[in-house]
Amino acid sequence: MNSDRIKTSIENIFQDESRWSHQPYKSRRIIFWYDPEQQFQDIFDQLQFTSESTAETTPEIIKYQLGDNAFTTKYHLLIKHPKQNFLIYAPFKEPAHEDNWLIDIQLYSQTFSADPSALLFADLNFHQRSLENIIRQHLKFFDSRKRRDAIFNMRLGTETSDREFLLAMLSVLAGIKVANADMLLRQVLSAGLLESDNKHWLEFQKFNLDTAFWEIVKESTGFDSSKRSLQKLLNSLLISHLQMTLRCKLPESLIAYTLPSSQKAYAFIEHWANDRTDGDQWISLIKQVEKELQIQSAIADLLPEHIYQSNTFECIDFMLMRACVREIKAQASDLKRWQKWFNMRRTFIWCEKYPTYANTYEALAAAIELLEMKESFSISAPLLPQWEKGLGDEGNSSTSASKLFKIYAQSLYLADRLYRKFIVASDDSVPILREQGVIEYIENLYVNWFLDNLGQAWTEAIAPLQVHNQPNNQTNWQLEGIPSQQKFFQNYVQQILQTSDREKVFVIISDAMRYEVASELKEQIAKELRGNIAIKAQLGILPSITSLGMAALLSGTSLEFTNDFKDVLRDGLSTQGAEARQKVLQKTSQVDATVISATDLIKMTVDEGREQIKPYRLIYIYHDNIDSIGDKSASERQVMAACETAIAELLKLVKRICNSLNGTHVFITADHG
Repeated sequence: MNSDRIKTSIENIFQDESRWSHQPYKSRRIIFWYDPEQQFQDIFDQLQFTSESTAETTPEIIKYQLGDNAFTTKYHLLIKHPKQNFLIYAPFKEPAHEDNWLIDIQLYSQTFSADPSALLFADLNFHQRSLENIIRQHLKFFDSRKRRDAIFNMRLGTETSDREFLLAMLSVLAGIKVANADMLLRQVLSAGLLESDNKHWLEFQKFNLDTAFWEIVKESTGFDSSKRSLQKLLNSLLISHLQMTLRCKLPESLIAYTLPSSQKAYAFIEHWANDRTDGDQWISLIKQVEKELQIQSAIADLLPEHIYQSNTFECIDFMLMRACVREIKAQASDLKRWQKWFNMRRTFIWCEKYPTYANTYEALAAAIELLEMKESFSISAPLLPQWEKGLGDEGNSSTSASKLFKIYAQSLYLADRLYRKFIVASDDSVPILREQGVIEYIENLYVNWFLDNLGQAWTEAIAPLQVHNQPNNQTNWQLEGIPSQQKFFQNYVQQILQTSDREKVFVIISDAMRYEVASELKEQIAKELRGNIAIKAQLGILPSITSLGMAALLSGTSLEFTNDFKDVLRDGLSTQGAEARQKVLQKTSQVDATVISATDLIKMTVDEGREQIKPYRLIYIYHDNIDSIGDKSASERQVMAACETAIAELLKLVKRICNSLNGTHVFITADHG
C-alpha cells in the first residue's frame, strides 16, 4: 500500500470540516487506526505530519500507538495534550464496545482503515460505517476508474444512507449522472423488458446489484412480486396508472396487475409521459403492454365518460374517436361535453406524437360546433325574427339585405370558419373520419344547410335592390347602413392622415381573404400584441374581382372600367400593377405614398425596412397567399389550408410593422373574398 496514499487520506479526514461539524468537541480531532494484521506498522512509524501538510487552522497532529494501559492513553489525550489532534494507531482488532476502555473518546472521533474499502470510504467522506461494508462487498464495481469518478461526481453527502449509496451505484451502471430512483427505473425499462437483452440489467447482475435494484423498485413503486420481471413491473405500473385515471371501477380482468399504492405508480408514469425527451421509447413500451394485456378488449365496455381523462394507452384515443363519430352521425343531444374532453386530450403525448390524432380531435370539435350552429339558426327565407337578435334598433330600421349582412358579420360567418377548420384538420386525420362517412356528412351539412339556404336568403333579400352599371362603365351598389369598400380610404385612412402631418398609416391588402379568416386573424393579433384592435365589415364591390377590388381600396373618388374592361381607373388613372397604384396614391392621397409586397418587406432586415418606409406616410402592402392558390385548379383544394398560412404570415407582418418599424396605425383588408 502506498504510504503517500495513506497519508493523504488521513490528512483529508483531519481537514474535512463536514466530518467534525456534528462532534461535541470541535476544537480537537482524534482518529483511531486499527490494524489487526499489523501490516501497516512500518508505514505508521514513517508517517510525518508537518504544519505545511495540514490546514493552517488545524493544530499539529501527534502520532500515538496504543499499548496495554488505556489509562496512560487517556492521560495523554485528556490531561497532557487536551487540545492536540491525535492519530492513534492500534496494532490489534478493534475491541467490542463493552471491552473498549477508550470508547467514550472514540465515539466523538473518527476511525480509519488502510484497506481499499476503508480508503474509498474515507475519500467519499461517509459517516455511516455500513457503507464501508457495501464498498467491500462490491470492490469489483470500484475497479474501474470511470465508475469511481462517476460516484465521486455525484457528490454524495456525508450522511448518505445504504439505500442512497446503492442507488448511486445502480445509476452509474445505467449511465445516469444523478442518483434518482425514477430516472433509474425509466432508464432500465427503456432498455427493453426482456432481461436477457437489457444491457443495464446485465450490468446489475454482473456486479451483484440486481437485488438492490428490486429493493429500490419496491420502495419507489410498491412493486413486490415473488416472480420479479421488468415486464411485470411495467404492467403493474401502467395498469395502476389506468386505475387512477379512469372515472369508473377498473375491469376485473385487470385488477390483479395493480399495485397496493396506485398513487406512486400514477406519479411515476405521469412524469414519464410528460417528459418528451424519451417519448419514442416510452410509446414503444406502452404499445407492448397494450398488446400483451389486450387492453382494448378489457376496457371495451367502458363509456366515453369513463375513459376521457386517461392517457395511459393509445387505444383510448381510438375508442373516443369512434364514440364521438357515432354521436355526431346520430346528432346526439349532448355533444358539448366532447369539446372539454378534446381540449384535455390535445395536451397528452399521443396527440403531440401523432399530429393526425390532434387533427382528428380538431375536425370533430369543428363538426360539433357546426351542428350546434345548425340548431341555433334557421337559415331560410323569409328572415326569421331570431336572426335580428343582438342587432338593436339599428337592425330594425334596415332593409332585409342589410340585416342579413349584419347577422353574417355578427355570427353566421362562424359556419364558414368551422367548415374551413374541419376540412383542413380532416385532410390529415385518422382514416376513421372518411371510413365512417363523417367528412361527407359535414360537407353535405355545410352545402345543404348553410350555403344553399344562405344563398336563397340572399337572393330574396337583395331582390328589391337595383344593381346596375352606371354611365362610363362605373359600378356601384349599396346596402343601407353598411360602409362601402369604395370609401375605405375616406372612411379610415384619410381621417388618420389628416390628424397630423407626421402620422404614418400602413394598409395591408390580402388578396381574397374572407371575413371569417380576418376574424381569426384579429383574435391572433390580440393575443400577440398590445393596443386597440377591432374588426369591421364593409360591403365589397361588384363584380368581386381582384382588379376592381384593388382599385376600390386606393385613394380617390371615382371608379370605372376602361371601354375594353381590361383595366380599372381610379380618378381616371390606371390601377393595373404596383407601379400604377403607387402613382394613384401619390396623386390622390395628398401624402407621400409607396407600395411594397409583403414578401419583400418580411425579407428585409429591420434597418432595411425602416429605410424603405422612411420617406413615406402612406404604405400599401400587398399580400397574396390565398388567391394565388385558389386561382389554380390543381391546388384549389388547398385554399383552406392556405388561409391558415395567410393568418400566420399576416400576424408576422403586423408584428414586424409594430415592433420593428414603429407602426401604430395598421389596416388589414381584402380586395375581394
